[in-house]
Amino acid sequence: MALFFFDVYDGRSDADDVGTELPDVASARSEGMALAGQIIRDAARDGEIYEAWHLNVRDDTGVTLFRMDFHVSQPPVVGQAFPAFNRWRLA
Repeated sequence: MALFFFDVYDGRSDADDVGTELPDVASARSEGMALAGQIIRDAARDGEIYEAWHLNVRDDTGVTLFRMDFHVSQPPVVGQAFPAFNRWRLA
């Protein structure tokens, strides 16, 4: 088992200083994808939309093994065609 750290960079979260023991890098990648999915589900449930955020997965030496980037953007025409969408307008 190896120790992996999942750092969410969304302007509100702290770096993972505890880590999670997993068998290998493939398992860490799957865990990272599951974590990202949970964050997206929670944000949708709570009505929060993050403009941009990312998740770094690193090993116990601090090396970033991979990074997942997420970006939500609103084309200008959406706000004009669907005024109700403006309540989620991104800053």
